[in-house]
Amino acid sequence: MTYCIDTNALIHSWQFWYAPNTHPTLWDAVENLGQSGRLKMPEQVLDELSEKEDALYDWCRDRRDALVVEATEDTEEAYRTLVNRYPEMTGTLGIGADYADLYVVAVANVHDAAVITNEDIGFERHPGMKQRKTKNYTIANVCFDEDIPFLRSYGLLRTEGWVFEH
Repeated sequence: MTYCIDTNALIHSWQFWYAPNTHPTLWDAVENLGQSGRLKMPEQVLDELSEKEDALYDWCRDRRDALVVEATEDTEEAYRTLVNRYPEMTGTLGIGADYADLYVVAVANVHDAAVITNEDIGFERHPGMKQRKTKNYTIANVCFDEDIPFLRSYGLLRTEGWVFEH
């Protein structure tokens, strides 16, 4: 399986769940997955990470060749289609913004990849609703609507069968 990772999945994994000082071999495995071409992220994810310029940004920047997938005409077309469908999901670069979300979905779509995100599906969208509410509409909702598989960070570990022992 191929994956496209969202900014929040990187941040939450690095800062809260799988810090590199306690799970260094996990980050080696993530890097190897990128080097094999099975883990991707658009340039916009790196842009979002650059807002903090912390150790996670440095780690990703240093592995740019393995992780960042360059935009193609297909990616840009997929992105434009998503922007037209989900204008409320476009954002400007800034901490906490949705700037990269539609790019992540576009890359996943073009590369037949699953999205790794830790965002939940917003409950404002369900068959009984007449229209989509912008509050709490997330990348997970877009993936669901676009029939793109998505999973949380721990789902990556499970799907890949990674086991880390002390």
